[in-house]
Parts: sequence; structure tokens; C-alpha cells
Amino acid sequence: MKFIFLGLFVIIFNISCSSKNANNHTKKVFIFDFDDTISTTPISLEAFSVASDNSPVKLTIIKEMIKEKSKNQIGPVSYLLLNQINQIIGRKITKNDFDIASNNIIKGKITPGIAKIIKKIIKQGNDVFIIGGGYSTCGVIINVAKYLEIPTENIFSGISSFNKKNELELIDNKIGFSHCVSGKKITNDFLKSKVVKYLKNNGKIKNDIIFVGDGKNDLEVWQSGQIKNFIGFGINKIDILVKQQSPIFVEKMSQFNKHINRYLD
Repeated sequence: MKFIFLGLFVIIFNISCSSKNANNHTKKVFIFDFDDTISTTPISLEAFSVASDNSPVKLTIIKEMIKEKSKNQIGPVSYLLLNQINQIIGRKITKNDFDIASNNIIKGKITPGIAKIIKKIIKQGNDVFIIGGGYSTCGVIINVAKYLEIPTENIFSGISSFNKKNELELIDNKIGFSHCVSGKKITNDFLKSKVVKYLKNNGKIKNDIIFVGDGKNDLEVWQSGQIKNFIGFGINKIDILVKQQSPIFVEKMSQFNKHINRYLD
């Protein structure tokens, strides 16, 4: 009889502790960049690859053009550069190219292991946002987000437009760039810190924020003071400045797992 009472006490104690831990769980917000973080390649580059029939010569030229342009700016490809890319490919980039690109990423170009981590984060009751995706539009990233079980209203990516022929059109960076949620314009520039500020001011983010990204525009969010926790993501691509200035920088998934788990139950 003594053992029965002891057993019941242990069961009740464990249930009580589990309930207490669940109640004490503090929801956290994890924000991920998209290109070269969630995906192993920028979705735009994948779309250019699709449009050029995977021509290595054309793709090499396009990469070099984008690399040269990015030395002087943070942000998407300009209207003028897009025209040059269209000329190299031999036609205009279409919405269909981006749709195929997003499917290609789902099939084999999501960073190995990151889908499991994101789903674990969500399962523990935390929120996950995507702030990134350059000029690939909210709609294109939605397919990947659904696969990762991220709510579409948590997607903030670049606004791009397609004409009546479904051909990609871009606004030159001199005019300004925007982020959106399901097509709603949020900011007039490419600063992700302003998107985070918008989310905080509108009550969508109320808890601790952990931001994960590979680029200078991701690092800028931490440097702006909008967040306290930043992980520089160097698994797919290493930006020297991000590596040097990030409070945490990872180059292996095992390192990333270790740091992410510090924030999880």
C-alpha cells in the first residue's frame, strides 16, 4: 500500500511540474532571413537559372554582374541591371520562372537541417517570421513558408511587380525599396530594422527576438538596437563583415543547433 501511495505521489508531482513548465514557457520570436539562410541559394538566382535553361555560362555572367553591383549597395537588383540580365538570358524573367524556382528550393535547396529546427521552434509555441527574400515577392516565398509551416502573415519580403504578361518588373533602388506582408507595403527602403520596428509598434512582436541571417542588412537589425540576439549565418555563404561583427557567427549546422537550443525548452 505504501508503494501505491508513493507511486501516485510521483505521478501527481510530475504532472504538476509539467503543467508549471508549460505555464512558465515564454514565447519567443525567431526571425529568419531567406536567401542564403533558409535557402542555400537566392531565390532570384534560382529563377534566373530556370530562365536561362541552367546555362552555366549565362549564370556565371549574371552572378558577376550582381556581385559587382552589390559592392555599392544593399538591396535588390535595379531596373537597369534587370534589363541587362534579360538581354543575357534572351528573354524577360517571368512569374513562372519564380514559381519553378520556389519548387526547386523546396525539393532540394533548403539548407539541410533548418526545416527541422524551424518546425521544432514552432512546435514549442514560438513564433517564426521571414524577413527577406529580396525582390522575389511575398507570393513566391509563400510556397516555401507553407512547407516550413510558417504562417503567411509572418512573411515580410520585397515587393516586386509583374506586368500583364507576368514578366518581372522592378523599381530602381534610387526610388526606394519596400517590404510587405501579403502584399501590404510596410517600409520605403531596404532596412530590415524598420520592419522589426513596425512589428514591435503594432504588437505583432512582444517577446524576446532572435534574428538569424547571413547578410549586412541582417546584421544592421542588431546594430540598430532593435534586437538583442543575433546569429550570423555563414553556412551557405560567408560575408566577412558579418563574420567579424556578429556577436555569434556559425559556419556549421552543429554550431547553429547548439546556439538555437539555448533559446528553446
